[in-house]
Amino acid sequence: MRRVQSVLRSEAGVALVMALLTVVVLLLVGAGLVTAAMTEVFTAQVAEDSGRALNVAEAGLAHAIQVLRQDPNWLDNQGATAGCDVGSPFGENWKVLRNLGNDENPCMSQVPYPQGAAIPVSQPSSTPGQQAECASDPVEVGSGGGGSGPEPAAIGSYTVYFNVSEGRSVNTLRVRVVGKVGRAQRGVEADLARVTPGDFVAYSASTVDSSVRSGSGIMSIHGSVYIRGDWVFKGNTGQYNDRPITTEDASEPPYENQTYICGDLRMIGSAQIGEPGRPMKAVHVAGDGLDSTRIYANRTDNAVPEIRLADVRQFILCVGGLNSNEYCIEKFGQSVWGSHTNELNSRREMSVVVWDGTRNRFTEGSQPDITFSSNTGAFLLPRKDRQNDCVRVANENLNSDGSLKAGGSRAAVLEECVLFFDKSATPRRIYVAGRQQVDGRETNQVIYVPGRVVFDTDVQYVVDSDPDVPRANDTAVIVIACEGCPVGTEALHVKRGAKILARNRGSRNLDFAKMDLLAFLVNGVTRLEGQGQASRDCSDPSEQEQNAVFVTGGEPGEIYTKFRLQLFGALIAKKLVLQDDREGSGQAYNVRWCQVPDLGELVGPTLLGRFLNNPASSTVVIKKWREIGF
Repeated sequence: MRRVQSVLRSEAGVALVMALLTVVVLLLVGAGLVTAAMTEVFTAQVAEDSGRALNVAEAGLAHAIQVLRQDPNWLDNQGATAGCDVGSPFGENWKVLRNLGNDENPCMSQVPYPQGAAIPVSQPSSTPGQQAECASDPVEVGSGGGGSGPEPAAIGSYTVYFNVSEGRSVNTLRVRVVGKVGRAQRGVEADLARVTPGDFVAYSASTVDSSVRSGSGIMSIHGSVYIRGDWVFKGNTGQYNDRPITTEDASEPPYENQTYICGDLRMIGSAQIGEPGRPMKAVHVAGDGLDSTRIYANRTDNAVPEIRLADVRQFILCVGGLNSNEYCIEKFGQSVWGSHTNELNSRREMSVVVWDGTRNRFTEGSQPDITFSSNTGAFLLPRKDRQNDCVRVANENLNSDGSLKAGGSRAAVLEECVLFFDKSATPRRIYVAGRQQVDGRETNQVIYVPGRVVFDTDVQYVVDSDPDVPRANDTAVIVIACEGCPVGTEALHVKRGAKILARNRGSRNLDFAKMDLLAFLVNGVTRLEGQGQASRDCSDPSEQEQNAVFVTGGEPGEIYTKFRLQLFGALIAKKLVLQDDREGSGQAYNVRWCQVPDLGELVGPTLLGRFLNNPASSTVVIKKWREIGF
């Protein structure tokens, strides 16, 4: 009996051990299953967070584009590119972008997403119906941007970095955006470029009809074009991809030229875009017309970016100090109000220094207009508050015809005067002061003409504070306000037989504008007439030539080109008009528009660049995109 009891106790102990082992095994299996389930959930969560982090990074890129549109110069270390020194995982060449217009979160570091309203990537028109609309509506991207709205709650954050050196210029910038959601982070890198009306040899804010009543007129465009309305052209006309956009592009043809049309494209007769051997990089038409058999392009589509012409008249009023400073800052940014560098009197006329034959010396006077003709005497425009000094240096250094005295110095004259006209030279010559220091910043000359400007003779211009020691990247802007002019009056008129020539002519030097560039910002009408021969390229230096940038707005804001005109520069207008030789005669026009490489970059640092790079007129495009690892 005792033995039986002993055996039973032994078996009970074994059963207890087996039960305990079974429980342990079940616990281990259960723990394993729980761990596997938790790992699966964690992995799924990380995968979901990773996908969200990439979306957050993309939203941060949209926010960066919106901020950079508000900064007119990405190279000056001001505005957005003043940056924030909060450290970077990418090294010392990367800084955090500043968040313009957000005092609560001035740096684009750990910006919550989503929080706040959607960010408009494309700005709406300030004057509805004034300009033709592109087919695409403004795009709203829900990037948040660190707004103060309580809903919806942030699911992650992003930080935007920019490269302080590589790939950077006035209108190009390389950025990296890191998005974080939970433990996951993803990053993207993009090369951004600003596109403005200044990036085209021809920009029109409305329809362009380049058909003629009769004859075989030639219209040739050598470069990129943007037309906000329809483009109608016929006969021996065409757009050609034979001028580079940049001097860097010039070394690696085919070039990057494109066509953008917001409305319809109507090609009549033998008109063509591109050539079989030199096609356009792309042709974009939002409306009808891409089915034409005379389009030669590597790509065709309906994608037209939103690029507008900002309000020329209001900008000119700001330059002249006739709008309120607050309005000018709101619309166009700092340093625009009253930004002209020449002196105006109380009657809104220019102070001028002219030769007084009776006194045999230069003396001070005033006038509203400027006319360059064979009868125009030498004159100078004093700097603000420097009239007496301008008179003094004129008498010390110049003869009555504007030529230099023995031992005279043009640089000394341009220290006190922003411009002087030398009628002794052949062709007659305008010397314009180049870069100057204003409030501790280097800027270019802005000459304000209250009335009109007329060219009735050949004039060569030199833009440099020391013309005898040329330096690169000097640009001057002549603002023509035409105050009180009747609507339709020619505010700027370059008459037949007259030429505006750079020191290095465009037909002789591909990058002439890097040495001197003259731009006209015109309220009203610009009329450009020619007298040369008409060929199909931009290489003949014997032909009629204009070397300048013309930007025209206001009412009616038209640029007329006619009769064998060859332009090196850009035509930017509320409306481009091609005109017959004589009204009613039926004779055809012969015009050629030739693109200047690097024009957008050259104009960018100037006051004209501030106008063209304004959020109301520019767009930012992604040139390259890639995902980055860490």
